[in-house]
Amino acid sequence: MTQPASNLRVRRTQKLLREALIEFEERGFEALTIGELTSRAMVSRAAFYRNYQDKYDLVEQIFEEAMSALLNAVGELGLEHPPESWVTFFEHIAEYERLYRALLGRKGSPWFVRKMRALLVAV
Repeated sequence: MTQPASNLRVRRTQKLLREALIEFEERGFEALTIGELTSRAMVSRAAFYRNYQDKYDLVEQIFEEAMSALLNAVGELGLEHPPESWVTFFEHIAEYERLYRALLGRKGSPWFVRKMRALLVAV
């Protein structure tokens, strides 16, 4: 079960784990272990499991936050998809570039690819 994000220590742990996840881009998401992730983030396994059920839960939460930010930014422009919405879309991609490269790249997460594709088709 996820801890309340208002706790500074919890937010710091989550940030470190997310940054560590992105650093394993070359290794590949599927080969990544919780031990490697927590070691790179310099947090305990217990801290990881206080925040996430597994590495897929970590990616799910990152995905939800990134997609919420994207949909909020593009959604403000309306359903007509004016040129500004594409600028906003690509600005979002640039902001989350390391995340998308790690999770959508050659050695990324097939789960993340399917989830992203489904969300973009629904928009």
